[in-house]
Amino acid sequence: MTDILDARQRVGLEGGVVSRGQLRTLADDAPGVARCDIFALRAATELAEERGHITIEDIDVQDSFERARRELREQALESLPFHHHVLYEIIRGKGEVTTAAINDRYDAIYGVAYEDRDQTPISKRARRTKLTKLIEYDLVGCRDSNGGRIYWAADPSILSPLKLTVPMP
Repeated sequence: MTDILDARQRVGLEGGVVSRGQLRTLADDAPGVARCDIFALRAATELAEERGHITIEDIDVQDSFERARRELREQALESLPFHHHVLYEIIRGKGEVTTAAINDRYDAIYGVAYEDRDQTPISKRARRTKLTKLIEYDLVGCRDSNGGRIYWAADPSILSPLKLTVPMP
């Protein structure tokens, strides 16, 4: 992974801007996931530039991981179909929420959420599939609790680009 990042930095950055050790640190953050590592390198570069550093500093590398994760989550959410956005916004708006509460909320708002859309509301089974995808994309976390599941937004500051205007009680 370090070699891949080294090749990327040689094409996109001036020589000596980032050290081999820093590339190793970036590569170790998400072993085997080149996309994450490349996003972290880009984030470190952006941070160094914003901070007026001539080269990428270790602090830029340390701070790059959260920015990279946020950018990856934003892109992941943007790539998903409408149904995922409805579920994501229900979870994000509620904080920690059970599967039953998600389903209750979905049933309460789908008339407004799907108004003027070609799609139709989805079944509880289809919702479970969509929730699994939200977890796989690191948009939502989940844990088992007393026979049920509890979900939460991994980064509640990330809003759906569809800007659902469904009131959350």
